[in-house]
Amino acid sequence: MGPKFQKILRELTTTNRKWAGVPQGGYWCNSKDGMVEHGKANGCDGCFMLAWSLPPVTIVLENGDEKIIKGGNYYGWYENQEVFFAALIRVKSDKRYAFELMEKTRKCNLYFDVESVASKEVEVPTILRIIAAIRAHLRVLYNAEFELQITRGSRETPKGFKCSFHIVVTGLVYENNHGGAMKECVVAIQESLEETDKWIDLGVYKTDGLMRTVLSRKRDGTALVNVTGDGFSSTETIFSNRVYEDSEVGARGNSMITCHDNSGVDVVYVANNDLSGELGSTAKTVATKRKRAPVECSEGIGMHGECFPALVTQALQEMVDGKGGKGCVVTGRYQLKYGHYSAICVNSGPRLCLANKNRPEHESDNAYLFFKAGHVQYRCHIERCKGKRAILGPYPEVLKEFFAPQVEVCGGPVAVCDVIALDQVQVESTETTLRTRTVVEFQQHQPYPELDSYYLNLAKPNINT
Repeated sequence: MGPKFQKILRELTTTNRKWAGVPQGGYWCNSKDGMVEHGKANGCDGCFMLAWSLPPVTIVLENGDEKIIKGGNYYGWYENQEVFFAALIRVKSDKRYAFELMEKTRKCNLYFDVESVASKEVEVPTILRIIAAIRAHLRVLYNAEFELQITRGSRETPKGFKCSFHIVVTGLVYENNHGGAMKECVVAIQESLEETDKWIDLGVYKTDGLMRTVLSRKRDGTALVNVTGDGFSSTETIFSNRVYEDSEVGARGNSMITCHDNSGVDVVYVANNDLSGELGSTAKTVATKRKRAPVECSEGIGMHGECFPALVTQALQEMVDGKGGKGCVVTGRYQLKYGHYSAICVNSGPRLCLANKNRPEHESDNAYLFFKAGHVQYRCHIERCKGKRAILGPYPEVLKEFFAPQVEVCGGPVAVCDVIALDQVQVESTETTLRTRTVVEFQQHQPYPELDSYYLNLAKPNINT
């Protein structure tokens, strides 16, 4: 065994930076440990840490032969990811070689590195099956629906077409990426796949692991780009065809792992050896199987933190069942997106599509209930049924009661105030006394956004406290 050499910590000079092509700003040095220590010493425990892939170096051996050395990195940190990306987009698009560092003490959102050499024809069908497996496993393990953020770096290589995707799960945070819990979750998902679909790289869950950032590339590769569409979908609608300019926020999406934006959702937190997950200090109950019944929301868990009361969920489920919606389970969770409320449904076996008059059966979870003009609408986002819908019926009374407080002038959500039809609703105040208010019924006749204050103003004269 040859002699061991200790790397001497050295902050990069202007010449070093120019040779490597690292972005402006930040702190850069030649040592990972030195960079981490410097960042923490400067009070930046939450800073964005990364590696920058270096160009190959040719050295001359004693016998005169030349040897090309690849795989070296410089290491840097920035105050946050916004500062980093502001610097990165000033680097030419084909000269960006940044890799996010999963430093061993950092919390990480669950992530997947999915890749395989395969034909272009199988790329989308296979990644959709993998996404479906991810959703199915997380639904059982954590009894919740999560939004997926997807970046793509597929490219032609000398070995053939390489399919390459990174997937990051919003709202699911692990203590770190190397303690065992995260990898065990991913292994279970991988084992649920057919042999030909086992594209998930299990080697990325390690101490101080690296994952390429969006807008960056390997030295011999293609840039990773944000392709996230409907992050809750299991069909091709999960992908966006939008081509972003560098300056657009959408170009990087929400694809970071250690600095992921989990705002607006209740975060499920998983410790190293805890596979059940916790939300704050309250342990979350893990569902053991899918039941063909209204699914009660665990306290504090859910998409965007919003759940219907059990009676509302039951009423909506009865509306679906009454129309023959076999295999469709109303979860009880709802989301507010683009000014519209929609309830999330999942499959319990093949789902008979109510939106399509031909009544096809679908394997994927892509049914939603929308609330428009006083009626509950069933919509399906499967490609063959996209844009189709069915009216299940008028609002059940329990749904009206749930929506009634949304027209309060105290600042609550008002997206559904155009479909409220209640009179003399009794509301319990903070002083535990009852007050009476009258809510007027009105309907949206013009294509105004549902959150337009116009509708709230219509309700104001009819609210008496």
